[in-house]
This record gives sequence, structure tokens and C-alpha cells, in this order.
Amino acid sequence: MKRYFLLSGLLISSLSAAKYTITPDSVSKIKDICKVAKAGDVIYLRGGVYKKHFPIMRCKGSKKGFLTITAYPNEKVTIRSSWVITGDYLNIYGLNFRGYADKLNYKKVISHWWKPSKDMKSKGILIKGTHIKFHDNAVGYYPSSGVKFTGKSDYITISHNIIYN
Repeated sequence: MKRYFLLSGLLISSLSAAKYTITPDSVSKIKDICKVAKAGDVIYLRGGVYKKHFPIMRCKGSKKGFLTITAYPNEKVTIRSSWVITGDYLNIYGLNFRGYADKLNYKKVISHWWKPSKDMKSKGILIKGTHIKFHDNAVGYYPSSGVKFTGKSDYITISHNIIYN
């Protein structure tokens, strides 16, 4: 039996668990989706380049199951902005986080070493929470930090990622 959900203009269908879809143009809706998504649900990011700033997301699965955030099947997702997510029982995989450090000028970086400008402080993904699986992602070209877990973050599994530059 199929279930359909209409959330902020997005039509979502599901067989057993809810499946939500985000596009680069509708990335601001992910905050609303995280409020209603629950254990076993999947949030798909459609292929493309996500340049818009992601809102701070608060997503939660439960002991019954993880809430998954991943790329839509057979599509490549590149996230060019910082991403801050808090939550528990999250499964994040199949995403490409690519910053702009490759575009920074070496002399500018050295001259601003002790007081870096905003573009030199950009982070890839900052996660706070418990029971989080972060795997099979690519993270690179973030001058400050590519992946950062902060606060009271426990039971974190980081595996099979490519982290570069």
C-alpha cells in the first residue's frame, strides 16, 4: 500500500517508510522535512550542485531505526556550502561535500593567518548528536574543517569516506 505525503508543495510517496525528496532549489525545505521525518524514513537529495546555505537541521531517528539522508539513486550530489545537523540515529551517506579552498590564494591565506577572513573559516559538515553513521561520502577543499563532530556526540561511526585537501 502506497502512502503519499504533501509537504510544502512536495509530493512524497512511500511503500513502508516515508521517502522525501529535496532539489537544489528546494533545499530550504529540508528543515521542515526533518521535523516530520522519523525512524526508517529516507531523505533523498536529488542530483546537482547545492550552493545555497543549508539551514541548521534537527533530524531524529530512534532506537527503532535510523533516519537516512542520502543522494537519490544513481544521481550525484555536490554540496558546496556548510552543513550543520543535530540529531540522533542518523545515517548519512553517498554525498559529496566540496568547499572552495582550491580557489583561495596562498599569499592571502598566509597574510590572514592569525585573523582569517570568512571564506577561510568555512566548514564542510558539522554534526552534533548520538548514534550517527557517516559513511561513503567525499569531503574536500574546506579550509577550516571538512568533518567535525561537536558537543555531546557519542556512538559515532565514520567509515569508508574520502577526505582530501
